[in-house]
Amino acid sequence: MTNENSTLISFESREKADKCALEDMLKEGARRMLQAALELEVAEYAARTRKFMDDKGLRLVVRNGHLPKRELQTSF
Repeated sequence: MTNENSTLISFESREKADKCALEDMLKEGARRMLQAALELEVAEYAARTRKFMDDKGLRLVVRNGHLPKRELQTSF
């Protein structure tokens, strides 16, 4: 007799789920580290080149800002 709503999983499935969760956590950590390193590098570059101006007195190197995340509707 089996219960279709059973929440039991086999050991193999649990090991795969644990491995997948660990891999996801490691990938997210690596992504955050890379993002922080890139943001620092861009900030340092922008600071070093702040003094370079064109003929009109405008900076040659500027950093585009970014807004908070938002949801976009792409279809109706």
